[in-house]
Amino acid sequence: MRKFLTLFLISIFTTIVLVGCSNEAQTSLTDIQTAYANQDYDSAMDEIDNFKTLYAEKDPELLAEVEKISSDIEKSLFEKISSQNSAEDIETACNEYLDYFPNGQYIDSVNSRLAEAAERKAIEDINTAKEYIENKDYLEADNLLQNVINSTNVTEETIGQAKELADSIANRVATEKAKTAIIGTWGKATGVCYTFEEDGHMDVSIPGSYDKADGTTLDGYEVTKILEEIETYGRPIRGGTWEYIGEHEKGSLYSLFYDGSRHECLLTHVEGQGDMLIIVLASGMGEPSYLIKMS
Repeated sequence: MRKFLTLFLISIFTTIVLVGCSNEAQTSLTDIQTAYANQDYDSAMDEIDNFKTLYAEKDPELLAEVEKISSDIEKSLFEKISSQNSAEDIETACNEYLDYFPNGQYIDSVNSRLAEAAERKAIEDINTAKEYIENKDYLEADNLLQNVINSTNVTEETIGQAKELADSIANRVATEKAKTAIIGTWGKATGVCYTFEEDGHMDVSIPGSYDKADGTTLDGYEVTKILEEIETYGRPIRGGTWEYIGEHEKGSLYSLFYDGSRHECLLTHVEGQGDMLIIVLASGMGEPSYLIKMS
């Protein structure tokens, strides 16, 4: 009798657990259906993965419905590729399919279309780059060409065309980049920071911790003057203006008018230390100041 009662209780408990699983599985299926109806494929696929992990073995009937929805999503994403016209849109649609179904049933066809779209877009980008070059917009042209060169779905012939065109404007691209390479914030050993802005203006700031002795004689003088301004005005009020001069064998040259004097700036790369900005008075007086890139 006792054995029978034990088996009976186990049977009831097992039934309750199975019913609980079934209810949870049904809820998960409903969430999948809702996400699919709203074309929220991210949520739908997440829920599908979750369902397969938790309920696939326990509820094969609902699993079949889930698999059907997954198949419908895959088919929908595949058909979406054919509905696109531009190479860029086709490429985007192919990558969307691959994100969800990297080993899907249409994978060969999608990869083929992706390669065709990438090749077509690369040729379009090369032609656009030629227009940019005619308008002397070398940086925009180079950006397009580098994208083609770095593409993994483009033929070697097309990549070769992009490289050849990029090489033909390499010097001009380097010059254009050098014109704005100084933009950003550079810091001295004393703690004083120079921020060079795109409009040709330079601002000066100083952090809470500094040491005016940690630098050249001119640097120490500068800290003293900044501290006087902070005491008088509550902040540094000095600034300057800068402009690009040209290229030097050791880097890019700029002029800086600051604190009533003209300075010469050399932006160079120092092995093991990175980019460095060296500033000297145009008169040649005093020691150079060495600044490193902060941001």
